[in-house]
Amino acid sequence: MQLRTGLLLAALAIFLSTEGDIQLALALRKMGSFHLFYAPLWFAILLLAAHFAVWLQVLKRLELSLAVPLTASSYLLNALLAPAQLSETMGVKSLAGYALVTLGVVLVVSSDDQ
Repeated sequence: MQLRTGLLLAALAIFLSTEGDIQLALALRKMGSFHLFYAPLWFAILLLAAHFAVWLQVLKRLELSLAVPLTASSYLLNALLAPAQLSETMGVKSLAGYALVTLGVVLVVSSDDQ
């Protein structure tokens, strides 16, 4: 139960971190000059703060040797979300790299050591 909860929380933390980074990039690109009270900026900060709060719970429930490699999943999630939200393009080499990182995450998570 602890492992399952930890993995679900890790997935949530990874999503919050990735989406927070994307929203931060969007806010900074649209903002022009820096404005402290720009609402999209604070939305991004809220997502990243939520990530931090959830991540604390992940570290409480999972071994660090499992929790930290799971964060590499954010690379794959970024590859899936950034093109749609930021109009970025991914080359073949980038996609191959994301596939290798994803394979590494799968190997770590499915390891008998965990």
